Amino acid sequence: MESLIGIEIKSYIKDHFSSEKEMCNFIEENIKLFSLQVLGSKLISYVREYKFFNGTKKGASVDFFIKTKGGNFFVECKNTNSFNELSGAIGQCLCYMSLGKKQGDNAKMVLLTSNYHSVLEDSIKENDLKIQLVIFNKEHSLFLL
Repeated sequence: MESLIGIEIKSYIKDHFSSEKEMCNFIEENIKLFSLQVLGSKLISYVREYKFFNGTKKGASVDFFIKTKGGNFFVECKNTNSFNELSGAIGQCLCYMSLGKKQGDNAKMVLLTSNYHSVLEDSIKENDLKIQLVIFNKEHSLFLL
């Protein structure tokens, strides 16, 4: 397992959520604390399953749109061990950022994952993507980017 400044990343990959829904429920139940500790600013308001208007009936939705005193955030949650799903999350985030800009919702993008794969971090860094990557569980948040 990889390490970051002497910290084993695997020590942060524990207390898994049973599902992505449980992960989102946990965030929503602790939204004020999440806003302060993960987003770094006091909560103003939030919407769970924030819908973008993209010209279709179904549309697209990001897990959370959170307004704080320090700015606005789109938060996408991933609770999976699948490399394909984790890497696909980068594309999702890019689409959400574009859809948000078209609607005038310029927000910072945060990708929360309960798992780690170095390719995620490398892809975001090497392509200079404006996505904050956070390993998240019930006890810790590890900010990689």
